[in-house]
Parts: sequence; structure tokens; C-alpha cells
Amino acid sequence: MLPQGKKQITHSLKSQQIHMKKYFLGLAVAALSLGLASCDKKDEPKNPQQGQVKTVVIDASDYTKYVYFSFEEGKVVSTTAWDDEAHKSQTNWDLGLHRYDFRTNSGLSGKGQGGAVETSSENINDKITIPAADQFEVDKSQRQLVEFSHGADGAKTRYEDISTNLVLTTTQQITMQDGRPVYKIIKKGAITLDMGGHGSGGGPSTTLSNKVYLVRTASGKFAKVKVTGYSTPVKGKDGSVKPVSGHITLQYVYPVQ
Repeated sequence: MLPQGKKQITHSLKSQQIHMKKYFLGLAVAALSLGLASCDKKDEPKNPQQGQVKTVVIDASDYTKYVYFSFEEGKVVSTTAWDDEAHKSQTNWDLGLHRYDFRTNSGLSGKGQGGAVETSSENINDKITIPAADQFEVDKSQRQLVEFSHGADGAKTRYEDISTNLVLTTTQQITMQDGRPVYKIIKKGAITLDMGGHGSGGGPSTTLSNKVYLVRTASGKFAKVKVTGYSTPVKGKDGSVKPVSGHITLQYVYPVQ
């Protein structure tokens, strides 16, 4: 049996050894954590923004204007009159918007490599295989409403055959009967304004396709695009808030590999 003093010394040494083990174990865990964090940072993609879903609201409410958006810059790059031809020679834009009409930098709209194709997906996060080049439809011509105003004599309207993309834009036939336009929808696009009930008390109706579209840009890259809204609340002079149509909300992912 050890004397009382020696017992106390032995107990003290054991306690010190336990504390030292805990101390070095703590250092080892800390070093391992730092090492793992360092590895994680090395494994991160160089461009973590690539592939993120972005949202933009574009004011395309003016019947007399086309607004041009660049996916590369993530912003509107120009706004021109509907009959301005300058956009056709420019490659700094990828998507043109005019109310519910859309252009890509292709075909009759521009000299770029643009075009569009509708996918079967309704989720912007879905992985989508890029189809063959000939599956993308380039811009053609269709009659569009380029002037609309209300006056003492009623509504004033003007229609012109101008370029548009007939995948993104609803394909419709517009004829005049008794001085009034008659609309016939051929194929629905991203936004469909159905005027079938207009003039008979039913009023027009607007619907979204909810589809994801692949848009080929002016430079030949690709963006996933989904239209999620066609109006935005605006506060009037009287303080009331009302939805104003022609403000287009887009979700997009760019670039898509």
C-alpha cells in the first residue's frame, strides 16, 4: 500500500496525462478540420455562379418599342422603335421583347446565331439535352400590334408584319372584319393572349405555357428560359395598386452546357 503522499502524486500525474491527451487530441481534430476545409475550397468550381437560376423583370409594355436583352451581360442593352433596322446588324443582344412577342438574334431579326426550341420540361432546374442545331427555329415574320391607344373616338390600333420568333411568340392569324381585328390562334407560345372573347363580352384572356425554352444566343451559346409572369403591380397617382401588363418576368440559366 502506497503512503498517502505518494497516492496524491500518482493521482496528480495521471490527471496531467489525461489533460495532455485531450489537448493533443483537440489539436489533431482542429488540424484535420482545417485540412478538410482546404480540400473543399480546392474542389469548388471556379465559377460557382454558372448554372444558377436568375430572375429578371423587363418592361416591354410599350407597343411601339422592342427591348433587347443580353444573357451575357444579364441586362437590357437597348430599346428601339419597332421599325428600327439597326438591331439586325448588332450581335450584343440575344432576346427581344415587345409586349408578348419575342425575337431571337436570328433569321429576319438579326445576323446572329440565335433561335429557340420548346422543351417538354416545366422546371427550370431540370437538366435538358441540347438538341441538334436544325431543331432551333429562327425568326420569321408575323403581324404584330405596334400601336394601341384609347381616345374620344375609341381605340386606335395599327398592325404590321415584322420579325418574331414563332416558338416563343404565339402564332396567330389576324384578319380584319367590319373594321375590327379577328384573331385565330395557330400555335401557342410562351405567353398567349386569346382575344377570342373580345368584342362579345367575354374579354381577352392571358395564359402562360409554363414551358422551359432553350434559346440559342447571338454567339451560339445556350440559355434555359421560362416566362413566369406578364404583369407587375404599379401604384397609380390615386394611390391604388393595379397590375400593368407587358412587364415580363423571366427565369433563366446561362450558359447551359
